[in-house]
Amino acid sequence: MNNKFKFGELFCELPKSKRVAKDGSTSGIYPFFVCSEIVYRSNFSDYKEEALILSTGGKANIHYCNSNFSTSTDSWVIKITSDKLDTKYAFYLLESKKRIIEELGFQGSGLKHLNKEFIRNMEIFIPPLHEQKKIVDLLTLIDNLLDQLTLKIQSLYFFRKALFQRLSAISSNSIKVKFGEIIEEIRSGWSPLCNPQERIGIAPGVLKTTAINWDGYTPSENKALPKSLEVKKQSIVQDQDILCTRKGPMQRVGVVCYVEKTPVNLILPDTAFRIRVSNRFNAKFIALVLETDFVQKEWYKKKVGLADEQVNINHGIIKETEIPIPSATIQDEFVELFTLNMNMIDNLKKQIKSLTQLKKGLSIDLLLVHKSGSD
Repeated sequence: MNNKFKFGELFCELPKSKRVAKDGSTSGIYPFFVCSEIVYRSNFSDYKEEALILSTGGKANIHYCNSNFSTSTDSWVIKITSDKLDTKYAFYLLESKKRIIEELGFQGSGLKHLNKEFIRNMEIFIPPLHEQKKIVDLLTLIDNLLDQLTLKIQSLYFFRKALFQRLSAISSNSIKVKFGEIIEEIRSGWSPLCNPQERIGIAPGVLKTTAINWDGYTPSENKALPKSLEVKKQSIVQDQDILCTRKGPMQRVGVVCYVEKTPVNLILPDTAFRIRVSNRFNAKFIALVLETDFVQKEWYKKKVGLADEQVNINHGIIKETEIPIPSATIQDEFVELFTLNMNMIDNLKKQIKSLTQLKKGLSIDLLLVHKSGSD
């Protein structure tokens, strides 16, 4: 039995939508597909059949829908017409070939557009329908689990936002002191004029309160510092340090993070400050306070520089910043809640990563294995 087909033999093209992307919103009765991975909502229902929706510009975003829906004009809607191919199986098949479609099926020097003939001429191998159904059921189960985990993460982020709102309320009722009064040490990092392998770089966008993504030289425990760095040991980051960039994205001048555990001999770059507060205070709580809007707005207002691309904060601005200091009990309780929240988010992200890798492996094994049996 020959189960090798050109994909174009198995579907028909449905009429093109006249709606534009801005017709979509975050609310509405029906799904609204645009040229993106994001699915919006709409009160319009232009299509009423099970179909596949492909983005025609930018990237190879592929969607499946078996209910009423609408799309923007930059979407290509196709309907499977062959009784040999299950529509959702076709969706997973195209999804497994997404990288190939993106690399070879999109053309153009600026914004690339989908070459529909590339999709039509794709040769695909399909198993009997009962096998397609089994594959679809398994991959759908994984997708449902991924959706549930994503919703849990969204709920936890809402809770995190509520925590920061609570922090703002705490701050308004707390004694405020100048930050410099509780700082034991503040130092700028160092920019070594040496081999690039001996330099640490921190981009503002990668500093987070609970995680640090370092780019550069991070010697292991058994590796000695280069001689050129020995004289700059004061720039070495330690546990419970607060790090702060001189400038950051948009109106967040200083991007702050708290160092729970740092690699040995991690050298701070000249793009950031290292701050150590008195052990009478919860350093992680102080780092969270520095992340709040009322501190960030104060820093942005007092920034130095001639233009947004050049603005910086300095030691003086940091030391003069007034921050709220609630009781030690409140500091500890807030940090405990925040840490629990972020740990739960991190664990869910790990589960999503594992399930995504499992799905990718199964897609390759289940969807493409039939090719070898048909050659």
